[in-house]
Amino acid sequence: MNSEFLTALMNLARFGNQYLQTEEPWKTIKDNPEKAANSLFVGAQIAVALAQLCEPFIPFSSEKLLNMFNVQKSDWKDVETKSVLIETGHKINEASLLFSKIEDDVIEAQIQKLKYKTKQ
Repeated sequence: MNSEFLTALMNLARFGNQYLQTEEPWKTIKDNPEKAANSLFVGAQIAVALAQLCEPFIPFSSEKLLNMFNVQKSDWKDVETKSVLIETGHKINEASLLFSKIEDDVIEAQIQKLKYKTKQ
C-alpha cells in the first residue's frame, strides 16, 4: 500500500462528509423526502466503499462498518466496477460508534510516555 492510495481514501471520506453537509438530509427530509432519501443513498454507497477500501488500514473499524451496513467484505473490484454497492431497501443494522473518544488526560499520558522513552 502506498501513500497515494491512503490519500485517495481520505479524499473519498472528505468528499462523502462534504456531500452530506451540503445536502443536509436531516433538514430536507421535512420538505423534500425524495431528495433526502437520494442523499442518504449516495452517502451509504460512499460509506460502504470506504468500509471495503479501508480494511488494510483499520480492519476492526472496517468490519464494524460492514456489519452496520449488513454487507460482507468483498473484492476491491466491486467498489471499482459496481455503480451500486447496496440496493435501495437494503436492511442495515443498528449503528454504533466506530471510535471511542480519547480523553485529554489519556493523550497527555501517552505523550509523556513517548517523551520518557526518547530520553532513555
